[in-house]
Amino acid sequence: ICYSSYGKKLHKTFFDKKIDLDLEIPNIQIKEDTVITYSALKMNDYVPNGLGTTNNSFKFKNETKEIETYEFAKSTFPSYVSYAKGINYQTFEVSIEETSLLIILPDEEIDLNTINVSEAYSNYMEKRENVSCYGYIPYFHNKTLGADITNSVKSSIQGNEIFYSKLLKDSVENDLFLDKVIQSNDFEFNEKGVAGKSLTMQVLCGSAGPSEDEPVDLSVNRPFYAISLKDGFPLFINKVSNPGK
Repeated sequence: ICYSSYGKKLHKTFFDKKIDLDLEIPNIQIKEDTVITYSALKMNDYVPNGLGTTNNSFKFKNETKEIETYEFAKSTFPSYVSYAKGINYQTFEVSIEETSLLIILPDEEIDLNTINVSEAYSNYMEKRENVSCYGYIPYFHNKTLGADITNSVKSSIQGNEIFYSKLLKDSVENDLFLDKVIQSNDFEFNEKGVAGKSLTMQVLCGSAGPSEDEPVDLSVNRPFYAISLKDGFPLFINKVSNPGK
């Protein structure tokens, strides 16, 4: 969805009324020769009869609390999940209905911030196998409004190539520069399933198999990453340090 500077007032009506995306759209000062592009993602995946709730422990920074979790496999009745082991973390995938949650769980005493999410995802996709396991995942709700991710986006672009819009009527490719990227996200995992919303605003300016081993304990009882997958493709990435509703 693309608006030039004169049409910026229309975006709120579109997102609020037409597609019911109630996420904050930052009000920023823009130059006369600016184009704003918006991309939106909305999904939900609910389980008809629910997932159930069990209280289990979770280690916060200075204490351990009992919180509501989804116990996807019990120690008395293990299940099989797709699993891969990294150098200092474990990854495994738990199905919802049409989607799944890929959990990246650091080993004990490993700081969550030291885990490279892209590397963990690639390692999982390459080396995953079915293992017998038991464990649980805490319910959580992450909401971030108006986060400035400009530097992260620019650093991920090789050589900092110039962004340009193919929607322009002329053939000039170097007339628009990436000036700012703002993103809002809202993702929730509860006993009904998962639901997520994401809105990204780009401001461009310029001149114009069954295992015979013992079951693996995959209890998510410390900070973790949760990636919502659809057909193996990551839709939402969550960093969860303080789970709960």
